[in-house]
Amino acid sequence: MVERLFRRRGATAITVSKLGALVVVALACGLGAKAADESSRQWASDLGTYPGTWIFVGLLIGRFASSSAAAILGAALFFLATVVSYYTYSEAVLGFGGGHFVYIWTGVALVLAPPGAAVVSLSYRRRGWAAALVASLVAGAILADGPLRQYWNELTIDLPSDFPFHPVQAVIDVVLAAASVLLLTGDWRGRILAVALLFPAMLLAERATEHFWSIIYR
Repeated sequence: MVERLFRRRGATAITVSKLGALVVVALACGLGAKAADESSRQWASDLGTYPGTWIFVGLLIGRFASSSAAAILGAALFFLATVVSYYTYSEAVLGFGGGHFVYIWTGVALVLAPPGAAVVSLSYRRRGWAAALVASLVAGAILADGPLRQYWNELTIDLPSDFPFHPVQAVIDVVLAAASVLLLTGDWRGRILAVALLFPAMLLAERATEHFWSIIYR
């Protein structure tokens, strides 16, 4: 019995230390993202502005969580800490706060990110078609609201000649989307299925993000 209690306490200590490290990393990410927003280098500013990086971080939390409950807790802590440090830096260093965006992104951190990470965790453990479906949705979400879409628009509609493209972030999004598929699917059959589902997943993600931004900027 003593041995079991010791093991439980040891496991709890390890879990607390991991969550503490996750919060520290999240605080650093929030500070870095806000500092990057103010950077004169476009690629640095894009990295924190476009959602691809943050979606991929959520995937990593779910993918490497020991359970769906751990994924929920980890995602909530990470994204909440990121929001806090991001807007604390903005207020303390730059002299302006986030206004209603603080509440919006806090809501995303507590309401949307945790179940998303849990779905990733569950699908990874089940593998098969579930993992392929979730991988395609994650990859589609990364690509749908990123600068890669701008290049598609260049082919389909007449954009202004001075339209600001974001080539570095476009490459980063493609890499993150590919990594999402590789991390979630366990074999080539699953990866082929995820790629086959990618285009409809992008269309679905595009509609969802358009609806999301329309609510925010209403």
